[in-house]
Amino acid sequence: MAELKTHPREESLNRFLLKRSERLYSELPLIEREHLDIILRGFEEALEIQNDELIARHRSVLQEYVDRFDFQDGEDDSQPEQSDEW
Repeated sequence: MAELKTHPREESLNRFLLKRSERLYSELPLIEREHLDIILRGFEEALEIQNDELIARHRSVLQEYVDRFDFQDGEDDSQPEQSDEW
């Protein structure tokens, strides 16, 4: 069973967040890039050690930071189930 477990980096939620972060990085001013870089490094380290609790905490911080600056994807992608409201 251990062989079937996927690495946390390959989970779709984590891949999507990393992709959004990388795209946003190129669009941010220098000081914000430095902040994002620090947050990204923490998240990537958590992914490497594969600690679910640590990953969740770092993912939450990264998600919040990216959502604050990423107006293109922002709220719509973080809550797709609410798009069906009339």
